[in-house]
Amino acid sequence: MALTLLAAGSAAGADLVLESVTVKATFECAGVRVVYHGDENRNGSVAIRSREKGAADWRPGHPLIRIKGNRFVTSLFWLAEDTAYEIELEATNPEGAAIAFRQPLAVTTRCSRFPARGRDLWVDATAPPGGDGPLRRAGQLDPLRGRRPGGNSRRRGDHPH
Repeated sequence: MALTLLAAGSAAGADLVLESVTVKATFECAGVRVVYHGDENRNGSVAIRSREKGAADWRPGHPLIRIKGNRFVTSLFWLAEDTAYEIELEATNPEGAAIAFRQPLAVTTRCSRFPARGRDLWVDATAPPGGDGPLRRAGQLDPLRGRRPGGNSRRRGDHPH
């Protein structure tokens, strides 16, 4: 999942202005890339902190590093999979700094559970071979398709229970 926020307008009077941010999450990490303008003397910096959505305590991350193309980058480590996070950036510069996008940023890490494409089938283990017993589909009794586990009504990707 990637989140990109673009600037609504420049912040007047600031030498370093963070214009846009892109956040890309993996299972247990998130990459953050910020585009800025200004700061010709390159003395500005950007700090980052994160927390699980709704949590009280923020956790500081590695400060962003400057790369070519007027960008700062960093990664957030040791996140939990399939979890929503809030991220805040703080720009500092002796000549003034501003952030031209709303905060906190929101990102959700990926889930390692493979999305099932098959059907959930609840079978009756007491059904005789050949499929005379009832089969439950999504919690409902379906006597017309009753099969024992391994019967010929199963298709690739089905999940018998």
